[in-house]
Order: sequence, then structure tokens, then C-alpha cells
Amino acid sequence: MADTNVHRLHPDPAPLRATIASALEGAPEPLEWIVDRLIPKSELTLFAGPGDVGKSFASLMMMVSAAVGLNCFGRKTHRCRSLAIFSEDDNARIHERRDRICYHPDYNIDPLDLDDGVAWKDCDDIDDPVIYRYPRFARDGQPSRLWLSIADYCERYAIEMLILDHAANVYEGDELHVKRFMWWLRKQSKILQLAIVLLIHPDKARTSWYAGNRAWGDSVRHAISLQKPRRSDGEAPSWEDDGERELISPKSNLLPYDDPLKRQGLPIRWDSGVLVMREAPPCRMPLSTFEKAELDAKVWQAIKNAIKKGREIKSDPKDGRSFARRVADVPGWNDYPRWELEASVDRLIDGGRLVVKGSVLGVPG
Repeated sequence: MADTNVHRLHPDPAPLRATIASALEGAPEPLEWIVDRLIPKSELTLFAGPGDVGKSFASLMMMVSAAVGLNCFGRKTHRCRSLAIFSEDDNARIHERRDRICYHPDYNIDPLDLDDGVAWKDCDDIDDPVIYRYPRFARDGQPSRLWLSIADYCERYAIEMLILDHAANVYEGDELHVKRFMWWLRKQSKILQLAIVLLIHPDKARTSWYAGNRAWGDSVRHAISLQKPRRSDGEAPSWEDDGERELISPKSNLLPYDDPLKRQGLPIRWDSGVLVMREAPPCRMPLSTFEKAELDAKVWQAIKNAIKKGREIKSDPKDGRSFARRVADVPGWNDYPRWELEASVDRLIDGGRLVVKGSVLGVPG
């Protein structure tokens, strides 16, 4: 029988400090954002997207917006200083992007007004972009001299948002260590009290919003993704580029389950060299509990009737034959946002009124 006496196995265990629930008084501190519902304060955000959609540019736009307190992608910003490590762009390229943003009619900013609110290190000014490395066969990694300089700069100049562009350049180590690196980076965001935004590419086949080891996605609490809009039939976006984009949160423990950013995303597009909001469908007020129950009953009946007629309703919301996508253009249904219909199907599955059989929906019994 295994010996369960801790002191016999480990004569001098380290004391464990735990939070006692009854010791917490008053209301919890509210979650604060650098860019509302996109970039949280004192937290690590993974910013994913293909290399050709404009992540670095969008990051610079958020920096400029936060420096002067302007809205960005229709979201309020917290006025603050920011620093970026642009490991793939030279100074001339970033300078040109800054001017495009400042002189765009939506901004109309004198670059001098940015003062010291926006700062960066470009690829020509960095000998080695790695901020954390794991020597071969090592169990523990260590921060680089560059990171120590970054941390010192952030403390001295009260930086509140740090952009790291991008993961493949700033991290050096085995994929097995990705989770440890992400844990360390999130801890730095707490220690330095700043938002850290780590840019990452999707896999080459673009079947996932992040590349490589699952730990990149599993180890982060909040992620956003800039991508070409998904097609209404659920298929991947066309390779042809019409300049339209959507900014969506593929994973977030910080946003409510039914937050539109998780399901609809923000519709944006390139305009005069800058990313701007494109016209979105009218916003609906969130459904009340009673309205959700009414919608669930309506969705359940519609799916039940479709199954009786021999139609397959796919359980994957991204499939063109899912319920929400089948009724996208049907009068009476197209008044509901797609994410609201998808949420209704999820509630029906969770409540046992619908079941998933293989890849299709079914009715119990």
C-alpha cells in the first residue's frame, strides 16, 4: 500500500498559502480594459491571424488610439502609454503606418500629439528578438537580456500595453515548454501591471486560429483573432482579398458566453490604408430569460419538423447545414443574429431536448 504520510515522503514541505473565502470583503475589483472587451488590463492576450490580414497594423492602431484616448474599432480605449517589439518590420515601414493612421480622416492626429504614448523597437534595432528561451534539454527556461530591458523600460515609463510581434520570434524553446512560457508571460503581466499582447499565426492549413502545439490556445484565458470573414455557408474564406475583415474572440474566459464578440465578431475593412468599422447589422438588445425560452421553443419545433422531413441538421455551428446557417436568409429567422440562434441550439442540447448523433442533431426517443 502506498505511503500517504506527506511528512514521511517530504520531511520539509513548503508551506502553502491559500485564500480563505470568508476573508474577502466588499465587492470584487471590476475587470478593466485597455481596449473595451478586446485587450484586458494586466492580462495576457493572444492575438491570432494569418500573416497577411493586418495584425501588426491593427496593433499599432490600438497603440495610437490608446495614446490619445480615441475609440478603436468602435470600442472605448483607456488612455495610456504602450510599447511594441516589432520583430519583422523596420522603422521606415512602421513610420509609414503611423502616418497613415494619424492622417486618416477618422483620426486626424498630429503625430507630435502622440508624445511618448507610442514607442517601439523595430527589427533593425534588435540583435536578438527572443525574450525567453529554453536551453536544449533544460527543464526551466530563463528570460533574456532583452526582456530585462523591456521590463525595466515598462516600469520606468509606466507602460500599460506591451505588443510582442510575434510568438515565433520572441520565444525560443521546445513545443513541450510552450505552456510554461505562457504561464511565465501571464505572470509578468501581473507583476508589471500591464496588458501583454502576443501575436501568433494560425497553422499553415488555417484549420485552427493558432499554430503548432495546442498549448498556445489552451494556456491563454483571452484571445482575439483577425481574419477574413467566414462565408455564410460555413466554408473557409475565399483566398481572394476584398479588404473585409472580422475581429473575433475564438476563446475568452473574460467575456460572457453569449457575448457578440465570440459569435459575430466585429466587422471591419481596409479603407484608405487603415482598418475601419464596416457597416454592421443593427444591434439587438440581449434577449430576456422569457424571450430566450420562447426562441428555444421555436427553434426546437423547427428542427423537429426538419428532421421529420428527412433533413440533416449539422451540430457544428460552422457547417453550412447547421440550423443557424440554414435559416440565415429565411424571413422570420433572419431578424435574429446568427450567434443568438447558435446559443439557442446549445441550450437545447444542454437541456437534453436535442441530442448530437455523430455530426447531426436529433430528437431524444
